[in-house]
This record gives sequence, structure tokens and C-alpha cells, in this order.
Amino acid sequence: MISAIEFEMNRVPIAWIIRIGFAGTLLVGACGGSGGGDPSNPDERAPVDTLAYIVTECRIADDTVDVHQELRIQRGEGVPLTVAELDVGPLDGSLRVLFPFSSVPPQEVDLSTACRRLGQIRLGSHSVFFFYLQDVAVSPDGSGIVFEITDNFSPLPPGLLPADRRGIFFVRADGSGLRRIGDARTEPSFVLEAAVNVRAFAFSPDGRSVTFIDHGPGPDGELSPQVVVVDLRDDRRRTLTRLPAGPPATRFPSTCCASFVDGDTLSFSSTSNPVGLNPRGEFLLFTIERDGTGLSTVDPLRTSGDVVSPLFAIPGAQPGVAILEVSVPGARPVPEVFFFDEEKNVLQLTALGKPDTISALLGTDRATVFFPASADPVGLNPSGNCQIFAIPTVGGSTRQLTDFRETEVSTFGCLFSPARGCAIGSVFQDPYNDTLVFHSSCDPLGTNPFGDQVFAMRTDGTGLRQLTDTRGMSNENGIEIVELPGPFSYRMSPVL
Repeated sequence: MISAIEFEMNRVPIAWIIRIGFAGTLLVGACGGSGGGDPSNPDERAPVDTLAYIVTECRIADDTVDVHQELRIQRGEGVPLTVAELDVGPLDGSLRVLFPFSSVPPQEVDLSTACRRLGQIRLGSHSVFFFYLQDVAVSPDGSGIVFEITDNFSPLPPGLLPADRRGIFFVRADGSGLRRIGDARTEPSFVLEAAVNVRAFAFSPDGRSVTFIDHGPGPDGELSPQVVVVDLRDDRRRTLTRLPAGPPATRFPSTCCASFVDGDTLSFSSTSNPVGLNPRGEFLLFTIERDGTGLSTVDPLRTSGDVVSPLFAIPGAQPGVAILEVSVPGARPVPEVFFFDEEKNVLQLTALGKPDTISALLGTDRATVFFPASADPVGLNPSGNCQIFAIPTVGGSTRQLTDFRETEVSTFGCLFSPARGCAIGSVFQDPYNDTLVFHSSCDPLGTNPFGDQVFAMRTDGTGLRQLTDTRGMSNENGIEIVELPGPFSYRMSPVL
């Protein structure tokens, strides 16, 4: 996730792909008005299936901080079910922690201030930098949830989290069958210095396995990030790779983003140089077979001129979408949306010229790309508020799906910020009903005045609804409260 505070301090172009192609996740930004439809009419609201999300609450009073975290599961129109809870505190509010500011060194602040800044930026997923519930993933059919509880990455004093609460867990979506499937990771899925966190867990298409990155032995026995798979039928854990250590993480974890290409093949990205496949230490995409054989690289997607990107693409005979940096004469390069077909022919879809067009989603129809932007490509967004747009992959016109208007002139467009304007985070598309699910600091329905919620809408912008109900940033009887959702996950397509 990127915030406007970080962007303002660093002033560097954003030039990487957050996620592309077939699994359907992205990290984005967008801002406040509404889509179409009557949210009070159940027949007009976008249909939804299984949503799982972490809620973090800080209560700040008398120089102390109490922290409460929950993992909630919501199925369709049902009431959210809490399947895990943690209470920590009271903690000394003057406890010093690091708060991220892009690629400049993190700023040391007290814990009370860190909680307040989470509320000011309105980005709940940043809770992973401080607290214990780290990530959550929903299986493709929506029937199971994997989540992690650990203090391995927390700056809080050691010993506050009981040993029997630590680990990676599985639970059915109805709350039954909770079990521990393994030890918690010792390799974080975030880079504090860059204020970036990526998804830790990914299910196989059949929902029977989950993959992630964790420390394991390299070729000389040294510990370095490796690709791990856990078979949920017997909780057996297998490390697929023996990667040497790569260059230090900068914008992304040095090895990250493990996912399944299909039932037999996985992909991941890394700066590592296993068996001489990546001598320049580039951030490349690798693939490997599920049995640990067949490690190979996928050539970076390159177009004419200076447009080069590390490719977070799924290889194979399917199309994809990417964010690539485009050189602009006399100015900083800017990110734009590109589409590539089965033969990797590349087509530039946008020419927005904005630094905050940082992600895109290829729709389940493989013919539409959804992306957030603060630009005005169709003449309906002169104020520069962040919106969600749709564009065909071949031919056709751009459509603006939202009319979010938190302010007449947005300060930072699609970047998370305490200034006026708002943002959208991770976006999913339901593989069965095509609903778009995303989290946002916007207030399109008048029910999210200064917070962060999960929303859903149809692909034409109608049926907008709010799925979560956290308090954001408030003051109750002299107690400052910050309560935000995130990270979150939604069921994803079982066929990649």
C-alpha cells in the first residue's frame, strides 16, 4: 500500500506492478460519492459471497494504548462471525515504534502516535507493521480460511502473545474446524521502509493447499526466503526451493508473492540468483513445479524505448495486464496500464500521465481491465478525485464506474493520505457473480465519515454497498478510538 505522506516525502515515480492477471488482487487507490443503485434495496445490491477480514482497534487514554484485534468472516447476507480475538494492553503509549514513510527511513514515534496515524491515513492493512494478526486468505470456493497470528514482526514487547496463540491456522467459513496447521512465518510479507505489504498466503485452485514465503535453507545451508506449500489434507509442509539470499528488499520483499499458476505449477518473484538464472539480481518472475522441479525464470516484459518492468505475470497461454513505467520527455516517468495477449504482444491501454495509476485488474471475462485513477479520461472527473474505471482490452471506450467526490479538488488523488481525498485498497472480482469487492477510505454512502470499509459493486458501477462497519477514528468520552479493517480477503477464481 502507498500513502500520500510517503509519496510527498519521497517524490519518486511509482514504477512496479502490484499484481497482474489471473488471481485478481491489486493494491489501488480511489475516492468519495457513490455508484448507482439503492443500497437499502436487497434486490439492487451487488451479490457477495465469502469475505474474511481483520479488524484492529486502538484505544488511547491516559498515556496508555489498549489493542483489540479480531478475525471476522462474513458469508453472503449473513452477520459477520468472529473466529479469533486478541487483546493486548494496557501498553505504555510512549513506547517507541517505527512508522513507515516510503523508501526514506521509517520515523520513530510513540505507539499512541502510530495508532493515530493509522487512523489519519485510513489504511487498516498497515496494522501488520505493529500487531499480531498478519494476513488472511479465503479459499477459491469460499469454504475455508487460512490466517496467521504471530509476534515475530511486532515491535511490541516480547511475551505478550501466548505461545499457544502463535501459528498459521485454518478454519471453515462457518467457524467450525479451527486448527493450527503450522508454525508462524519468520519471513515478513512487508517492507517497513517502503510501507508496502503484499499478500502472504495463496490457495491452490482446488483449495487443498496453501503457499507462502518463509525462511528455509539455501544452497549452502544459509537461511533465506523460500517457497513453501502446506497440504491442508494432512497439514504436511514442503519447502519447494533452495534459493540463495538475494539483494536486500527495497520496494518489495526480496522473494515474495508465491501463487499457483495451476494445480501443478507455482510462480513467485525474487531478486535471488538460483543456479545462475538471475545474475543481475533483477526482480524476476520464477516458476517451479509442485514437486520442487523445473525451476525457471520468465523473461521480463519489455516494450519499446525505456519501458521495462519486473513482470508479476502468470506465464502461459492466457492474457494479462500490467502497470509499466513510461518515459515522458522532460518529466518523470509515469505508470500506465498495458495489456498483453497470449503471445505477449503488448498494447498500451491508457495515457493518463498521472503518478498514482499504480494497479489494474484483468476481469474474469478476460476482455475488460479495471483500474483506479485520478485522471479524467472521459470528462467526468475534473476535480481529480480518484475513481474506478473500466476499459476493454481490444477496442472500445473507457468507462468511469464511480463518482466519488470527497472534495472538489483532491490533494493526492489515489494515494492514501490524511488530507482531503480518499483511497481504495485491495480489489477482488467474484468469479461466479462478477461483483467487484474493494476496501476504501471513501464515504460514498454517508456511513464512513473518517474510516476505512470494505465495499462491493457490480462491474457497471451499480449496486454499491458497504460490507463492513468499523468506527474509523473517533473520540468517545475522552478515549481516542481507531478501528479499521484490513488486511482482508475474498474468494477468488479457482481457475487461473
